[in-house]
Amino acid sequence: MSTPRGMAFDPSGNLAVADSGYHRIVQFSVICPPTTTSTTPAFTQPSNQVCATSYWNSTVKIVAGYTASASSALTRLYNPQDVTFDGYRYMYVADYSNNRVLRYNPGSGLASTGKIIAGFTTAGGSGFNQLNGPTAIYLDSNRTLYILDNLNYRVQKWINGQPIGFTVAGGRGSGATLDKISTSQGLYVDDQSRVYVSEIGNDRVTRWDNTTIGVIVAGNGTAGNALSQLRDPWGIYIDSTYSVFIVDRGSSSGQTMAGTSGVAGSLSTQFNLPTSITFDQYSNMYIMDSGNDRIQRWSPGSLSGVTVVAATSLYNPRSLAIDPLGNLVVADCSNHRVVSFAVICCATTLAIATTISGASTTASGTTISGASTTVSGTTISGAPTTGSGTIISGASTTLSGTTISGASTTVSGTTISGASTTVSGTTISGASTTASGTTRSGASTTGS
Repeated sequence: MSTPRGMAFDPSGNLAVADSGYHRIVQFSVICPPTTTSTTPAFTQPSNQVCATSYWNSTVKIVAGYTASASSALTRLYNPQDVTFDGYRYMYVADYSNNRVLRYNPGSGLASTGKIIAGFTTAGGSGFNQLNGPTAIYLDSNRTLYILDNLNYRVQKWINGQPIGFTVAGGRGSGATLDKISTSQGLYVDDQSRVYVSEIGNDRVTRWDNTTIGVIVAGNGTAGNALSQLRDPWGIYIDSTYSVFIVDRGSSSGQTMAGTSGVAGSLSTQFNLPTSITFDQYSNMYIMDSGNDRIQRWSPGSLSGVTVVAATSLYNPRSLAIDPLGNLVVADCSNHRVVSFAVICCATTLAIATTISGASTTASGTTISGASTTVSGTTISGAPTTGSGTIISGASTTLSGTTISGASTTVSGTTISGASTTVSGTTISGASTTASGTTRSGASTTGS
């Protein structure tokens, strides 16, 4: 071609070009090769699942970055601010000073290599493929990533696999009007795709139902301790009823769920510079208590927290997440790393070996009869036997090392009669004896 000018697709998809220098129109035929689409199924594993008896090892395990080694290399981090996971166990990290979001394979460890998912220039910028100081990230069930692009005063929505994002909140510079956001630390997206932003610079939390303007859901834009105010709001969490939980670092407003309003400390009722919040499926609340280098768990209705992780090696920890295995994972900002604390689940079922022999046997308040019966190390023998506070009769009976013998025997406040009876090393025999509402009859009785 020579000096081609205009270009258009014809109805069949062929490409036509006005080839000006050669005084002609040329066409390039479309070719549509057969395609095989392989779609990865959406993950359905619920987030923030822990076992009912969970506790955590406070030994630090590095899962990304390297202690005190800041760099833009893909094996390093530089002031990471947030961490989250998808249902396939991939980990995503907001790498603040490198102006990017990295994804790590399941099972990552010390100095693992991350893959850039968003923010493709470490120098940062305001383009659609750039970020400038990302402070928080949120991942929905489709693996669409929402990024709080702090120093661009916007929230970017980054569809999985796409090279650019688009703005869904803010993006008009810093300001206090409802079409703008200021410096911000917390981000959450509810199941209606509504975006929540905690704005430190405006001391408020706004919700964005569209990309044009936000509405205030907490705070009034003025820092303070009144019920209508916030002071330095950080992490936020939205539950299934759309209740908003806010880590208010400087004071307390609304209903105080944990901590003492306006009082920093290390007691079980206090926090010192808390930064992040999340919940498990039992409605236990977990707080990253940054100034105390610990993670506190508050059970529903509790008046104090329990320390589930304490690690003095943390340095300015920021966000907290529960990974798909139930481990607690922390963005350890000033150590330039992400660390994990391993979950330990206690067994909840106690297995007892039980041997039952004889003609017929029924447990739990029914009849056990036959030659001999052993339940949990206890031998019951005789003609008919009934447990759980009912009649035990027969030749001889042994319960947990206690021998009861005679014609008929009744335990738990009832009658024991016969020739001789031994209970826990005590011989009972004789005419009749009444003790603690229990009648024993026979010749004589000897107590322990």
